[in-house]
Amino acid sequence: MDKHQQKKIAIVTGGAFKIGLTSAIKFVQHNITTIIIGHDEEKLQKVKQDMGDFCYPEGWRGPWLKPHGSILRRRQKLRC
Repeated sequence: MDKHQQKKIAIVTGGAFKIGLTSAIKFVQHNITTIIIGHDEEKLQKVKQDMGDFCYPEGWRGPWLKPHGSILRRRQKLRC
């Protein structure tokens, strides 16, 4: 597969606010599958509604809980 035809994925921390949100919007505008990570699950769901099919929210609670396992599972599901 040509590198320009490969499916692209972005993982954005703080994806529901400020710089993270701006970055996530740019990725989605370029049809890049974007996983947004944040603490505020309500805000993440609103962002998902606004951004559509290329956006996947992932809640993350507490400084010691790492979302890596769920991100890897989602990545496998998306076949990225």
